[in-house]
Amino acid sequence: MSAEDELYLTEQCEKALLCDDDPAMETVKMQLEFDFTYANLEEELRSRKERKEQAVTKLQRTISSLVPEKATDFETLSTLYKHIFTLLMLDADGLGSSSNDDDRDNNGKHYSNSSKQQADRRSMEKEVAAALESVFPRIGLKSFATMSPDDKRFQLDELMRIVEGIRLFNKELGKGGAGIPASARDIQDNVAALAKLVRDEARDANEICTQYTEVLLHVHHQLGERGEGVERSDPLPSSEEVARWQDELSNRRQFLSYLQSLEEDIAFSHEKVGTRLQMFQADMSALQNLVGARTSLPKSHVYPLFEAVSRSWAELHQEHELLQARARALRSLLRFKSTFTRTLSPDSSIVRQARRGGSIPTEDLFSHVETFPAEKQLTADGKTRGFGLVGDDLDGDEDDSNPNEEEGSGFPIRMPVESTPEFMQLPLEYQGFCPWTVVERGGLLLPGDPSLGVVQYRNAYHVFVNERALGEFMIHPRRYVQGVLHRAARQPALIYLLRLQESFPNITLSSLLKMCQRFRAEGARGVHPLLAPPPSQKVDASTATPTHFVEKRIDYNYDWNEWNLRRKAIKIANLRHCRTVGAQTTLSSFRREVDTQVYLPAEVGCQTSKARGTNPPRVTTFFTGLRRGHVYTINDAKRAEAKEAKQVVNGAEYKSRRSRHYKDDAKEGKAVEEDDNQPAIVSYTFDLS
Repeated sequence: MSAEDELYLTEQCEKALLCDDDPAMETVKMQLEFDFTYANLEEELRSRKERKEQAVTKLQRTISSLVPEKATDFETLSTLYKHIFTLLMLDADGLGSSSNDDDRDNNGKHYSNSSKQQADRRSMEKEVAAALESVFPRIGLKSFATMSPDDKRFQLDELMRIVEGIRLFNKELGKGGAGIPASARDIQDNVAALAKLVRDEARDANEICTQYTEVLLHVHHQLGERGEGVERSDPLPSSEEVARWQDELSNRRQFLSYLQSLEEDIAFSHEKVGTRLQMFQADMSALQNLVGARTSLPKSHVYPLFEAVSRSWAELHQEHELLQARARALRSLLRFKSTFTRTLSPDSSIVRQARRGGSIPTEDLFSHVETFPAEKQLTADGKTRGFGLVGDDLDGDEDDSNPNEEEGSGFPIRMPVESTPEFMQLPLEYQGFCPWTVVERGGLLLPGDPSLGVVQYRNAYHVFVNERALGEFMIHPRRYVQGVLHRAARQPALIYLLRLQESFPNITLSSLLKMCQRFRAEGARGVHPLLAPPPSQKVDASTATPTHFVEKRIDYNYDWNEWNLRRKAIKIANLRHCRTVGAQTTLSSFRREVDTQVYLPAEVGCQTSKARGTNPPRVTTFFTGLRRGHVYTINDAKRAEAKEAKQVVNGAEYKSRRSRHYKDDAKEGKAVEEDDNQPAIVSYTFDLS
């Protein structure tokens, strides 16, 4: 960037910053102030909590390391007791930190009333000392000094909770509690008042936005009718007035958006404070019922209740501090409630005309606006035209790509309400404003109608004011997505209002604030980061030069063996007579595969004139007695021979022998029937040759 360019840029920035009564610039200032305040408050709460925890941890470590050399070491024991008292005072000072911050905000001083604070400090010291002496008398230091470091830290934490519970109990009875900023009833009243304030401010801002929206819709509708030849007696506002009203509407939209964000956070904190308050009141009531009018109680009964009251108050106080931070952010935001002159008052003539005209049907909104050619023409030439207000044409916004060739996730998808059960949980793009009106109407912010359906495109969900806007977005979504980015580049206030920080990562408010702080730290010699040249790309590089160079003359092919040398010589000599011979014909010049056909050998067989064979003997086995008949066995033959021999020996007559034979046969048949009737195997051999 040349010196002339830097001078021109500086002059333009000065002109924009010094411009009075500019709604667009006031919107940027409001965004800067609110985000800076909101971030600083959260950082302040976090750092304050970390500082207190670090101080408490350091003191506890010091107390744990103090060990008297002997039981009569009075100096070490006194130092130990002083450190314990300092630890309790540090814990007690944390309860009044938020009130000190409020005094600094309201009066611009560190102390609003030094004498009163000194008196409260002395009262708090007396109360803490009395509670310490009651809970942990000096006589217990000897036994405390002999504990392990972990036991000491546990005892110190318990001591802090008990002493804090005693002070809270005294605060509730009205007999002490110095340094405690507010009671439970005060916290409840503050939370309710803050919730009511932010709710009323959000309602008023919403009414103003509705009034601006009605007037702008009426004006755009009149401009369309006048362009179509419809004569009207009412004078039309100029384009500069319409642009001014749209900037004022954007300012009020941003103001309302911040109020709604604070209202949501405060409502959530209000609910948590109510829950913590009920717990604290329940613990305090239990403690009061136990103590009553008695002057002495067992420690095992009353100390756990003091600890419970202290824990409930710590949670309640933490939520109250967070709510006070929200209140400070709200006060910084309310300073931008009337930072410019509203040119559209409720009593102006254009407002009365808009009221008399009534509401315009959504299907008639911007029906006269010519945006870009039909879909057939879009696919033919691939170019679009945009018509907004005078001097607001989208120069350079045209997209030369085919509308049917989208990048990213492809075509847009329309999601009807009936087929989308998680409809209410969808995160709407551009905070629910219609991208069609932002592009075609010069940055006009109109909330979309979710009942028409949601269009999903590139993992973003868009809503529109009417069917025409939705249909044209479906035809060419990239044109409107890029158009919103170009419009935000012309109107920087829309970047944070439409939440386009991801598309403009180099101009976030946090990065700009850090650059400005660095510029202030460098002083007059420094160059502003916006005017400084881009940082050069650097890499780590190094060179090293050896002190003594070592020359290497190594021949890796050297060989000293004479037989290897002879073998190499023969190989080289043979290469002189080697050559490769090849031949190629016209037919085989382009041939890749060569096929050869041969005659397969015929099948050959022979036949002899005589057939020979063998006929071995065959053994056949028969099974008898399978049908329970009588089987003549060898035993029968032996018996018959024995009978004949007996008959011969005895010389009996033929008849007597025959009758005896019959009797014996009958007996033997009867005996056979009584046998197991096992089958007999008889083998016969036949010679078949």
